[in-house]
Amino acid sequence: MLTSKKHGARFAMAIDRSSMCALILAGCAMATVSPTSAGEAKPEKRDIPADYSTVTCSNEASARAMISDYYRPNDNGAFDVYRFFDGLKVTGCQQAGGPIVIEEVLARKRVGATHQILYRGSRSTGATVFGLVDEEGNNRAPRNAFERWIATYATGGFLNPDPQKSPAQKPSYLCPTPQAAQKVISAIPAVQQPGVMNAPQVSAKLAALNANGCTIASGRFEVIAVHGSVFISLGYESGETWTALTALDSHRRVVGILHDDDLMTDWN
Repeated sequence: MLTSKKHGARFAMAIDRSSMCALILAGCAMATVSPTSAGEAKPEKRDIPADYSTVTCSNEASARAMISDYYRPNDNGAFDVYRFFDGLKVTGCQQAGGPIVIEEVLARKRVGATHQILYRGSRSTGATVFGLVDEEGNNRAPRNAFERWIATYATGGFLNPDPQKSPAQKPSYLCPTPQAAQKVISAIPAVQQPGVMNAPQVSAKLAALNANGCTIASGRFEVIAVHGSVFISLGYESGETWTALTALDSHRRVVGILHDDDLMTDWN
């Protein structure tokens, strides 16, 4: 249908105005889209181990309420634990463990010194789960036996044995090779009678240390492998748990280390 120039101009103006409104509305819509709808970056470690604590909720709304209203710092800037437990009661969310695979990060919030993430994840059964986890803590959590040993006994993967400890204070021992350290472990017999001093075990350890050239360790060692262990009974609720390690000394030479895993050792 033909129109006059005047009518055409009005029509064109109407189109321009409609287009402008559409663009404005689109821009407003884009401005209100939260970063979470665009997709947050996934964490360094997407798996949550079975023995690491996470919070799981029955649905996304409960999880969002938890992170929005109950993940807050206290007056000192630290994570408000009391408010957190109140949140569990109100939302019905609960503390749980993995294994869970984080499929999508729905929100990320800094609370105190950590980042808490709201995630959509899946369990090994295929079930979908919504939850919250400490991002940095989960990234650092050990995933295997070697990482668990390191996290427990070797800060940052390093040992700094005290050469001033006497044999009675259970020092670490340096062996010329990892194989020599493992031979010491193999030479110590099993406990014959629990809860009492097992003299044959103690004698076997001392003889094996001498036979394999192991001496009291001194220096800084990077642990790169963990091998076998043996428990020596020294009496009622007293003993040593020696573990053979492969380590690098300060000159990056491969050596063997014998470490007593008894956490009470450092108290002596």
